[in-house]
Amino acid sequence: MEKIVEGYVFMVRRHVNGDIDIGFSSDDEELELRYFVDSTKTGSLTKEIAHALAETLGLNIWVQIRYNDNGILSSIELEEFDPEDDLT
Repeated sequence: MEKIVEGYVFMVRRHVNGDIDIGFSSDDEELELRYFVDSTKTGSLTKEIAHALAETLGLNIWVQIRYNDNGILSSIELEEFDPEDDLT
């Protein structure tokens, strides 16, 4: 079954070793996904996606990430929103 993670990026943590944690917040929950530099570790994000999301913090971006039935990242959607119009 396809898994969808969506929400607002509220936290980015960059580690000295290059790992990146991304925090998402939605109506239901807060979730933290991670990219690992070490390819022997399994993270939820690819390098490209993690770096793109890390650059969005504070830019009013809604994120939707889709994983296929095998848990492999299949797509990401970024959408700019206006907090005054979209959250009321």
